[in-house]
Amino acid sequence: MNSFAQPHAQTPVALCDGQGRLNPQAIGWSPRPHLDCTLPGPFGRRKRWNHWCITTPHWMLSLTQADLDYLGYGAAYFLDLESGAALAHSRMRLLARGCRLPAQAQQGHEFNHPRLHLRVAEQAGRVRLTVAATPLGGQPLQVALDIQRPAHLDSVNLVAPLAPHGFHATCRQLGLPVSGSVQLGNRHYSCSAGQSFAALDFGRGVWPLHSHWTRAAFAAPGGIAANFGAGWTDHSGLSENALWFGGELQHLDSPVHIEQSPHSVLAPWSLNTDDGRVQLRFSPRQQHRACPRVGPLFADTRQWFGHFDGILRGPAGERVPVSGALGWLGATRRAGNSQAEGTCTGRRGLNLLDRPRRTPMSRTETDSIGPIEVPTDAYWGAQTQRSTLNFAIGEERMPLAVVHALALIKKAAARVNGRVGNLPQDIARLIEQAADEVIAGQHDAQFPWWSGRPAAARRAT
Repeated sequence: MNSFAQPHAQTPVALCDGQGRLNPQAIGWSPRPHLDCTLPGPFGRRKRWNHWCITTPHWMLSLTQADLDYLGYGAAYFLDLESGAALAHSRMRLLARGCRLPAQAQQGHEFNHPRLHLRVAEQAGRVRLTVAATPLGGQPLQVALDIQRPAHLDSVNLVAPLAPHGFHATCRQLGLPVSGSVQLGNRHYSCSAGQSFAALDFGRGVWPLHSHWTRAAFAAPGGIAANFGAGWTDHSGLSENALWFGGELQHLDSPVHIEQSPHSVLAPWSLNTDDGRVQLRFSPRQQHRACPRVGPLFADTRQWFGHFDGILRGPAGERVPVSGALGWLGATRRAGNSQAEGTCTGRRGLNLLDRPRRTPMSRTETDSIGPIEVPTDAYWGAQTQRSTLNFAIGEERMPLAVVHALALIKKAAARVNGRVGNLPQDIARLIEQAADEVIAGQHDAQFPWWSGRPAAARRAT
């Protein structure tokens, strides 16, 4: 592959030879996509992945399409940033039927399922993206967006070898201006001009069965954007870390340290480099978790949506402030056999085939029915866990305004009972502290839905 110092290739470079082995000439970096990622070779090991993320000041949309040879996967996740309302819907297709993914980053793709249709149509200088999702018991989702591809905008294009015989090719395109609208049930959402951006994560390769990676990205007005990754290609000597200033790509040589402390669902993350070019804080507002699995194989993906604040260093070392830049951070772990047990719990809509078994990532809670395993990062107990497994009959959440209002009532009750002596003062203070955290939205992801109640009953209430 070409380096940054050389002009990009005029004709596509083959990622693999005819037997599916990595082409050594393809390894490295380029600011423009020019790979032909046709994947011959053994059936069952090839992986193809396209992920789109749309960020606007009022809502976010995440779309995933994957072809794993033996399985096709499509998913849509929509989040209303103001109300907290969300819809998550995913489908699988055996042997990837109806799941068409191209060999090049700037080609169209499509996922066809009776209840989920994703289509990306490439046109001259732009992309037309449409989605139609009709989940059982939930609100229908309709998406019609136009995504621009400015000719001056660089992208991250990386090919890295992975031990023992694998490899990963990616194209990261950020800061693509987007217009259009989303319809969720009866609610209409539009893109804010000049503040709405699309990002494409294009991935192809032969990946290790057991792997993990963390990635973060954002885009802001003025052509400022960033892409960070860790864990995926660390041992190859290559990374996807990059900054954009005015659409021009600046490669980061230093690794980016991506850490969350303290460890809780919506705790902030820090992103820093040793040379000081990146000093950022990511504040999540919502977490979405997807755990598609087939038999012993699974992928546990968590994606946080929120905003970035801090300082970047520009091409000449100048300080570039980042304030409230919308973006996301994701962490994925892939495994098989016994390592898959107990790591993913959730809704039937995510196509989980097993319920969780005991692992270090869960704890045992008990109710009148008996014991059940609950994820360690969940604050809820046995009954809520049972409802997430057995009553996955809709995608509506309790309005966060109601959650915050109930926390305010709890805080007032704790204060009054502490003052009159019905509650020890230290206990009252702890309850008030916890209520303040809920009111501030720090624990929004801990309220998955109204346990076991049909969507119509929730709306009536």
